[in-house]
Amino acid sequence: KGYTIINDAISIQDVDDFLTGAEGMDKNGKLKTIPEQVSLGREDKIMVLDVWDEAWGPIPDHFMGVAQACSMMKGLAHAISRHAPQRPWGELTAPPFFQLAVYDGVGAKYVRHIDNDPEDPAAREGPPGLRICDRAITALLYFNKDWNEEDGGYLRLYKSEPGQEEEVLEDIAPTAGRLILFDSKKFFHEVLPSFGRRWALSAWINGDILTGGAEQGTE
Repeated sequence: KGYTIINDAISIQDVDDFLTGAEGMDKNGKLKTIPEQVSLGREDKIMVLDVWDEAWGPIPDHFMGVAQACSMMKGLAHAISRHAPQRPWGELTAPPFFQLAVYDGVGAKYVRHIDNDPEDPAAREGPPGLRICDRAITALLYFNKDWNEEDGGYLRLYKSEPGQEEEVLEDIAPTAGRLILFDSKKFFHEVLPSFGRRWALSAWINGDILTGGAEQGTE
């Protein structure tokens, strides 16, 4: 079907460790709202992260939880390739970076969009491995404990088929420890208005970067 939901991908202790670091970075002003993206319907605050390099020295205690979450998501490319021998995305490679995002709980949202639009000429801009067109699989990991229906902030996935009217496929709650994987070329999606403080870590697993991603999507 092109997407999967994995509950308890990380433990509650890992969630707590992550939140310690993430909240600290937000308090220190590391996460920013991007004005040009707000005008396009994106209302969260974000920060781009790299996996911690051993050459930088020991991981600071306050960053350990965030670093561990990034490391886990970095390993997804290998795990997916091992469990999907047909490899419809071509040769998968680890995410080149991660995006930390928080919605402040005042109705912030992110309008319907797609992560790799083959019709967008700008998708091929930049070096191979960092281009939008290289994205094969979107990975979203959530850290929101005690999330309730009234908190909103659901991830809405859309089903789009040629010649058919688009329909809502599923609304998925961003509950702590939940990992969502979906085809970056296939699924339009949005974040519905969030009335709770909503944390997410996003990554894009690359397909065949020599051809700008595999032409075939998942089934």
